[in-house]
Amino acid sequence: MQEQFFIGKTNMDAWGHGASSENTDFGPVKNPWDTTRVAGGSSGGNAAAIAARMTAFGIGEDTGGSIRNPSAWCNITGLKVTYGRVSRYGCIAYVSSFDTMGPMAKTVVDCALILKEIAGQDPLDATSSGQPVPDYLKLLNNNIKGLVLGMPKECF
Repeated sequence: MQEQFFIGKTNMDAWGHGASSENTDFGPVKNPWDTTRVAGGSSGGNAAAIAARMTAFGIGEDTGGSIRNPSAWCNITGLKVTYGRVSRYGCIAYVSSFDTMGPMAKTVVDCALILKEIAGQDPLDATSSGQPVPDYLKLLNNNIKGLVLGMPKECF
């Protein structure tokens, strides 16, 4: 197996405890689309850097929305993966059974490519899944005809 290294550092709420990326050691993360607003979530630095095209992707940690919220607020794609799909080795647990690592990128295609590389079993993380890693890029072309999505009536 070839070792792979991802290098970079973005601003975020300390220890991932935050929902807006305002309470950071380096000052609030501004939303690149409107600098009067924040980037959101504790992975806001990733989202802002991707939206501003300073980087192609980032890896975020999501417990309660820290990938999903800043991705939505900054108009990028982020994915909270299924528990165990990506190793959490080296992360500081917040709510261990909810914590997941996942890709953040400009497009769904980019997230699929990144997820294929970071997913899989890690001997240093007993909670990582040994299930085979599919080719997520090919799965993007699956036909969704007949797929039913449900929404609780209380949401309306």
